[in-house]
Amino acid sequence: MNLKKFIDLESNGFLFVLFIAIIFGPAFGFSDVYDHMSNVDVQTYVGLSEFDFEQHPVRRYRVIIPFIAAGVHFVFEPILSVLTPQEFPGDFPRIMSFVFVNLILIALYAVLLFRICETVIGKSNFWPIFIGVLSVLSCRWTMLFAGSALVDSLYLVVLGLLLLGILKKRMWMIVLAIYLGPWSKEAFIFFVPLLLFVEQKHYLKLILHLALSGIIIFAFRYFFDQAIGVEFAESIERDVSHFAMIPESLKRLFSFHGLYEVFSIGGFWNIFIVFGLLIKKVRVALSEKISLIWLVLAVLVLFQALLSFELARMFYLLTPLLAVVVSFIFDFLIVKKGSYSY
Repeated sequence: MNLKKFIDLESNGFLFVLFIAIIFGPAFGFSDVYDHMSNVDVQTYVGLSEFDFEQHPVRRYRVIIPFIAAGVHFVFEPILSVLTPQEFPGDFPRIMSFVFVNLILIALYAVLLFRICETVIGKSNFWPIFIGVLSVLSCRWTMLFAGSALVDSLYLVVLGLLLLGILKKRMWMIVLAIYLGPWSKEAFIFFVPLLLFVEQKHYLKLILHLALSGIIIFAFRYFFDQAIGVEFAESIERDVSHFAMIPESLKRLFSFHGLYEVFSIGGFWNIFIVFGLLIKKVRVALSEKISLIWLVLAVLVLFQALLSFELARMFYLLTPLLAVVVSFIFDFLIVKKGSYSY
């Protein structure tokens, strides 16, 4: 049997399994040493998975991953209890239930990144695009999102669906992102301007989907609050209060620590980016590939970062751009082997 024909390196299924294989070891290693319950976000999501709904007024509505993790825990808890390491820092079956869900979602995000890079730079050799995705999977934040009880992974999938849907003109991806977005994180509303890059003939349909998605999520939040006996306005007030953080976040952003957080997303890959950008042909060709949508994405991510306590965690939302740039540079170096004009 011809193994190359049997395994299509660029099929979604093969890529998905490949990316899980790449992430699993580092994610499990991180999970094995991380003090999970010292993270207040983890406390919220673990609580939700235990159906304790009296949680933080902003995070308590992000129920999709906690509920799926609760299902995984219900099924596999007897097996995971037996496999619990002696000194695991937390409830091993509960945390591993989240890790399984997050591994799947991060691998799905990686597949979306692969397709995004393929769409932007054109179908090329497998390896430059793979390296571009690897630059994201090797980021320290990827291990945190995959190896803990956080829910950022769903937000990343939503972003991937939105970008790929816009770039490839796949309306079903865009609509799916519209309905999943508010459940993954409330800040999804700040990605709505990206819909302006969809063909104008779809605007009315998108407005209707946005309205229906908003009605569904606000109805859920209202009845959720009624069920646990809290004021509906409480969470909205807490959401709005994040705007008061902008001055302090700006100060942090332009400090040494803030710049470190920005550049820590690319990590060692920044060296390849700098090297690539020193080549005139790369700069010119890349400027033609980086269209207005990427500049708008950067502005929207910057705005979300300024509203957040964790700058680097929000700047991770720029990893689609990181993957595209790294893919393009390695495509030039490996495939095109252009002359080095500095």
